[in-house]
Amino acid sequence: MKLNQLVKKGIVTVLTATMLLTGCGGTDTVAETDKAVTEDASSEATEETEWKEDGTQENSEEQQADEQGDEGSTDESLKADASGTDKAALAEELKKKYSASEKTEYDGNVIKVSRDESIQIELGYDPWGDDVTLSPSESYVVYQDAELQYPVDVFTYEYDADEGMLTVGPPYYGIGEMDSSEIDLSHLSGNYLVQDESEGWGTLGQYYLAAYVDAQTGKELEKPLVTVIKVQAELSTPQMTFDPTDDGYARFTWKEVEGADGYLLFRIDKDEEGLWDYTYVYADVTDTEWSSREEDVESDYSDEVLALNYRFQQFFFDDDLEEYLTEEASELLEFVDLEEEYGQYSTEYYGMIAYNSEGCSAMSNLISAADLAKMLPTEKANYANEEALYEISGTLDLPAVMCVTMCDGSTAQKVIDYDFDNIEKVEDDNYFIIQAKISQTPFTEEIHAYDVDWETFEQDIETVKARQEELKNKGGNVAPSLTVDEGSEAESKEEDSEEEDAETEEKEDTEVKEEEADEKEESKSEEKSDDSETIDIEVGVTANSAMSEYVAINMLETEEVIDLSAFPESADTEKIVDAFFEAQYQNPLILGIQGGGIDPENRLLYVEYDFSKEETAKKQDEIKARVEEIASEIFSDDMSDLEKETAINEWLCENVYYDEDALKNAEKYSFTMVDEDFYDSFTAYGVLVDGVGVCASYSAGFKLLADAAGLESIVVTGYLDGSVPHAWNKVNVDGTWYIVDSTNNDNDTINNALFNLSDSAAGNTLVENDSFVLNGTEYGYAAEEDELEYYHTTDRYYDTDVIASELAELLESDGEAVLRTDYDIDDETFYEIAQEAANQSQKNISGFYWMGVIHLAE
Repeated sequence: MKLNQLVKKGIVTVLTATMLLTGCGGTDTVAETDKAVTEDASSEATEETEWKEDGTQENSEEQQADEQGDEGSTDESLKADASGTDKAALAEELKKKYSASEKTEYDGNVIKVSRDESIQIELGYDPWGDDVTLSPSESYVVYQDAELQYPVDVFTYEYDADEGMLTVGPPYYGIGEMDSSEIDLSHLSGNYLVQDESEGWGTLGQYYLAAYVDAQTGKELEKPLVTVIKVQAELSTPQMTFDPTDDGYARFTWKEVEGADGYLLFRIDKDEEGLWDYTYVYADVTDTEWSSREEDVESDYSDEVLALNYRFQQFFFDDDLEEYLTEEASELLEFVDLEEEYGQYSTEYYGMIAYNSEGCSAMSNLISAADLAKMLPTEKANYANEEALYEISGTLDLPAVMCVTMCDGSTAQKVIDYDFDNIEKVEDDNYFIIQAKISQTPFTEEIHAYDVDWETFEQDIETVKARQEELKNKGGNVAPSLTVDEGSEAESKEEDSEEEDAETEEKEDTEVKEEEADEKEESKSEEKSDDSETIDIEVGVTANSAMSEYVAINMLETEEVIDLSAFPESADTEKIVDAFFEAQYQNPLILGIQGGGIDPENRLLYVEYDFSKEETAKKQDEIKARVEEIASEIFSDDMSDLEKETAINEWLCENVYYDEDALKNAEKYSFTMVDEDFYDSFTAYGVLVDGVGVCASYSAGFKLLADAAGLESIVVTGYLDGSVPHAWNKVNVDGTWYIVDSTNNDNDTINNALFNLSDSAAGNTLVENDSFVLNGTEYGYAAEEDELEYYHTTDRYYDTDVIASELAELLESDGEAVLRTDYDIDDETFYEIAQEAANQSQKNISGFYWMGVIHLAE
């Protein structure tokens, strides 16, 4: 199901809007959910279902009412929001709206088990009876994942007819038990280790029990009914953040886990049966950070780095070597077929656990090795760089980019950072030496340039300096953090008086915060109609689920406390996390979110905003008025989808300035926050009202203007050039999704290089994470075509065998030429094209290329 289209101004029962808190240059989490989530180990969450000591289920009166058909919470806090909206009615309306698309149902309960504890299910029928169509193992299945794709091979299914109780035992080999050939684990003990032979749940902290039959009758259900299972660990679960260093090394960080003696970093594989039951531990650290820098490969003769991030390589033969083999040693190509035969290691994930003498935590969020491989450099692409490095004639011939092999085997072009202040001139032999560093890597080169025109040398250097500055792409993403107040079993047993005082104080603070929020709601409700069950809106909410849309509606209204107890799926904390991030990224009228927290026990989501409710409403009105004004200027009724999209991109490029000061301010805080003066530059308010912003602002502004034009679009988050956190857009033009990055299309040298690209064309430059929409829904926005790419539609795209002649014609007439050819051309192809264009035009030229866009000038 695709995101909802814009809802025009009117009276409706659901809200639609758009918001984003991203900024250029920032820290982002790349995980299996790619969410910036941290654990606050302060209190243990309790399930809504009480479990007796023998494991049987005891429901509260409220839950019994739910089982009789009273769906959702009847809590007074759900009845009305600050604007008089009937929140209970809204929640029910949204659940009905999305019910047909939901493949499963949640019962809202949480089962808590110890590491080796069985699950007991009270049945009202004989699961071995003759009239039963499904066996117990088919009726009640434990899964690793919420999508119910990977069942767990549990150890026992036993039924006690006298008690009417079905016992489901844990697996003999739990998921993610620790093992290592690199690290000595002999100092550790517990059933989370491979060498322990007892059955248990391993280190995966959450499972899903899917019932395919009614527990009372045994009749098959239309949809599986899911109950969340949480495994109680001895320590709180850490959350690991991937944050690449400025020079390209992989870096994992996490917050200190109370009571932990150390942390095991591991790799775990995943195949068609799910996560494996053992891991490969590769580091045992006591700090809260690990970097691949300590594993890099240096030259024996100098401090030069030859390779890095080799642990994360995902290829047999990289593109650079394969190109060499194709040209120079075709007889060796038979070895390349190994990759087709065995495939790539695309099933790897990275994570970590905390441990002490009592045991360990559940495994952290998992970070996909395939995602990491797209973002991490591993070595120079030596063959692709031969022309650029060794055949430089003249100052203006200094290369603009150099090629680097990424950990997925692809070749990426990185802008060169030259040391212009320390140029070694050798005028007698007519050459100079300049030191070059490949941006976002540790790789350096000493470049020699010959046949120098010393009369124009200083001017030429300034030209190259300006060119390099212009080529530096602008990107970034500052994601808000979301804490989960869910502690460990060990912590719940502690009786430290100071800890109890802290918990009491925290509870009092929470109660005060809720009371203040209630007072604000009551105050504002007096100004509005109390009998309203509809919402008067001007924009639409973009969402993929009922809970996501509900969260977005509340965040649009700047609600600080959002009660999600009406949604049974809120028992799964990860679904709340998912809904939070989709809501804030896809609804840019939700302005300035600093972060939030989740109370799993009470199903409450707390949100912290940059601005007050009143100031947010004022800014929202200004944005909507500005969108209407711009729309009236750039759109007309007879425009096609492509013309509307082009108009939005052009308006942003021509009327908005990139906020370098905001970027520098974010850098000052390591991209964890910005000063208040720069808040607007990270929201749609910046580009639409102030005319200045960073990439987060560009993408948010594009989304709102696309909504106004009736174009379906989304905001996408990820990394630019593999390592710079960034935000851009995808837009649906005539039924086909395309990538558009207005922030970097605004380039005086090679404009619109990122306009209507496919995923494959942009893959080495724009690397998506999965923060921006609900997990699994990102596939609905795949950009598989590029027929509307800018240079194609403007007749400026040519095949490599004919583009030289076209460039020559433009050089003769205009003295400058900008055309596009294959996206993945290398240095050798570029120099052949440039030389041919120079020969045909009889011009002395200089130039460069990026993603197939060639720029030549006299």
